[in-house]
Amino acid sequence: METRYEPYLDIHAIEDVLEGCDIIQAPLGEVPTGKLIWKEGYDLPLELKRDIINLYNKHFIDQEAG
Repeated sequence: METRYEPYLDIHAIEDVLEGCDIIQAPLGEVPTGKLIWKEGYDLPLELKRDIINLYNKHFIDQEAG
């Protein structure tokens, strides 16, 4: 994903595509879910936010299946 957004990240001096959000997972033993909290000061494009959300949706689906 970072390769796809590299020009945007370079222009805005963002080193990691996930700098703009915090990830909070549910406690162990519960259904694998989580929250993405978007940080202030990061005006990420909607397409990038959508790709981050899709990445974490896949992560939780894989975690539940595994």
